[in-house]
Amino acid sequence: MSRKLSLLVWHRVEDLIATTAEETIRNRHEQGQKLETLAREEHWRFTFDGNAFPARLDDLVSRSRLFVNPNKHAFRIVDEPEDGRTHAGAIVRVRNREDIEGATAMHSLRALAGTGDLTDVVFETVWFLRLAPSVEPEDVASLVESFAVTHTRHDGLLVNPHFQDWSLTVVPGTQGARA
Repeated sequence: MSRKLSLLVWHRVEDLIATTAEETIRNRHEQGQKLETLAREEHWRFTFDGNAFPARLDDLVSRSRLFVNPNKHAFRIVDEPEDGRTHAGAIVRVRNREDIEGATAMHSLRALAGTGDLTDVVFETVWFLRLAPSVEPEDVASLVESFAVTHTRHDGLLVNPHFQDWSLTVVPGTQGARA
């Protein structure tokens, strides 16, 4: 039976890509004032068989330097990117249809760790959008999609649907964890 674990990696200091995207949405989208914050994380999803891989993942991440530069990144290991969010919001997961990063990581990890139980590695970008309290719950999905998915030159910024797949998850949020 295959299992999955997720590695989320983010910048310890200001992420200039996320800051630029946030300001662009706020200033250029007609409803941009409804965006409170925008954060970006790299999401690595590992699929594996057996029980040995999860115990070695933290060490592999730290040792390999494939995923984390300890001088500029922080990370956490979770079951899903939605887990442990402090604030309500929405997650947009964006993945290139040709996942070169995931394939490269898979090849490197197998060689580095000799882990025959690792069966797949997928890379995607996770965008976490916190919206203004005035946004009605039934409007969250359509608003976030208008911020995220590029359909014309004047809307959407985070997803190019011509070569990327994406999904949206509304997150209720919990207390005591990272936003």
